[in-house]
Amino acid sequence: MTTTLDPVATIDLPTPTEAPDRPAKLIALVAGLITIVCAMLFAFAAPSLNSGAHNLSLAVSGPSAATGQLVAGLEQKSPGTFDVTTYATAAEGAEAITNREAIGGIAVGAGGITIQTAAGAGTLYKAALTAIGTQLQAAGSRSPIRS
Repeated sequence: MTTTLDPVATIDLPTPTEAPDRPAKLIALVAGLITIVCAMLFAFAAPSLNSGAHNLSLAVSGPSAATGQLVAGLEQKSPGTFDVTTYATAAEGAEAITNREAIGGIAVGAGGITIQTAAGAGTLYKAALTAIGTQLQAAGSRSPIRS
């Protein structure tokens, strides 16, 4: 559409364009939002896929025959969960726990098996060691649990 102001000059006015394609924009917006929400959900869910206890330092003390059998049983039931260090006496194992070299310990002695937990190790680790103590009790050994 042209408008003539004077006989010499003419101005071309823009022609009205068609209305934007609203359904296509709406579909693109919804698809983008779904992609963002899925990415956020994956970001929160991904860490739990590989979570769990790995290489927890554990002090095992007692006679070498008993500790060897205990360590072999731990590796068989939960491979890679514990990084076991053996000590000759329960006092050495308790000292390692006190010095934060281990999250807990299992002491094998004449009175049975004692599960030692570090108070500051966290409830997850204490629960794991308590579960071991419960399994040992079910197997017939006396295993008091001490913090």
